[in-house]
Amino acid sequence: MPLCLLGIAALYDLRDREIPDTIPLLLVGGAIVTSLSGGLPIVWWQSLVGGILGGLVVLPFYLAGGFGGGDLKLCAAIGCWLGPVWLWPALFWMAMAGAVLAVAAALRGEKAIAYGPAIASGFLIQFFCPNLLRTFAFGAGTASW
Repeated sequence: MPLCLLGIAALYDLRDREIPDTIPLLLVGGAIVTSLSGGLPIVWWQSLVGGILGGLVVLPFYLAGGFGGGDLKLCAAIGCWLGPVWLWPALFWMAMAGAVLAVAAALRGEKAIAYGPAIASGFLIQFFCPNLLRTFAFGAGTASW
């Protein structure tokens, strides 16, 4: 469910530079229901804390005008799916994807980018490769978190 909705959000953001409110709402609701039913490796309160942290971390960028409201809500929604621990690596990958998008936009002479694809990319990398950042930073098998 989150993969499909994030893909749709990224496409909307690329096309319209806007993410419909229904997408983050569906993501948050899906995360809470899935965590309550035991379908996530986190419990419901970790899902809520992840959502709050996802929103709070992005809030300064929103207030500064670098992120839109849809980006803020989407980051909160991915926090609900990942919880507070796995949110941080996802935000790192999101920033790396955003940097690539920003460089590509600058090379084309654009000043603003649609950040939905970077948010989706950060989530996808963390979702499918949860230990990639640890391996990238410390090498395989040399550290435990």
